[in-house]
Amino acid sequence: MLDYMADARLRLGQADCLVVPRGGAQFAQLVASESLAMVSSVQTQCSLGFDLSAIGCLQDTGKIFFSKQWGFRLNTLNDLVGMSERICIFEADFQNGDRRDIPAIQNFKLRATRPGVIHAVMASWE
Repeated sequence: MLDYMADARLRLGQADCLVVPRGGAQFAQLVASESLAMVSSVQTQCSLGFDLSAIGCLQDTGKIFFSKQWGFRLNTLNDLVGMSERICIFEADFQNGDRRDIPAIQNFKLRATRPGVIHAVMASWE
């Protein structure tokens, strides 16, 4: 999006134009949900007798974003539990920002605030 915004500012904007919204921030939080685990891992009844439990370490709950078109949203999960604080992982400046402002690598430390299994990292924008 920063590429599109930079191009629009360059080609379409006046020197004193304002971009609305001026920016945004992406947040991340560790979450647990047995319902989420059910839709993102191999279920026993689907494994035809094979022990596929180790595949769970490879599960990619991030691909669940496709499920929006099928009606699945995280805010509909009654058992969604925050397992950490919600932290800001990126701030974008749409007024002056550029792709080069995004660090290639960043590390974040999140401490679980309760015991249990973490099923996903939930990302959101403000």
